[in-house]
Amino acid sequence: MKKYIITGAPHSGKSKVIKQLEKKGINVMHETARLIIQEDQEKKNVDQSFIQLYPWDDQLIFCRRCHERQVEREKQLTESSDDIIVLDRSIIDNLAYAAVEKINLGHKIYDDIAAAGYEKKVFFFDLLKTYKTDEQRKDSEEQVKAVHKELYKAYSGLGFEMITIPVYSNDKNTNIMKRAEAVLRHIQNNG
Repeated sequence: MKKYIITGAPHSGKSKVIKQLEKKGINVMHETARLIIQEDQEKKNVDQSFIQLYPWDDQLIFCRRCHERQVEREKQLTESSDDIIVLDRSIIDNLAYAAVEKINLGHKIYDDIAAAGYEKKVFFFDLLKTYKTDEQRKDSEEQVKAVHKELYKAYSGLGFEMITIPVYSNDKNTNIMKRAEAVLRHIQNNG
């Protein structure tokens, strides 16, 4: 199985492109951090006594939760017979968030990264021109820029080839389509 990674800071448009790739028949794995936050929000809606733990509350614990859940989700992928899958983020992204907060995630994360079998070409999405928060993302603009920089450092520092996917158009739909086409072109040329 070839596991391609799309990464970039929050609000770089990754998730919309992942959904577009999925519509085109590419197997994808949606972002783990967003999934965890959504699940916690749903639990809180059902049980008001449930204590949510957001990344903005305790980044160390949240990074560890994301790391463990990502490893678990990726193990399930290896049982699949699909040749190609595109991931919205990877275990490595936790290193960038940890670097911004100046926290240490321990050595196990590096062992898990080495065992993950990621493709060496990583799609790094430039930030969109407009910045918006949502129900799962509350990062400040400064945090977003810091994470963006640390993501590039984390991946390139581990020897990954960074393929920058620019913002092609101010028109949202055109941009999504062109970015999805760029990712597909690179995958096809690599395969």
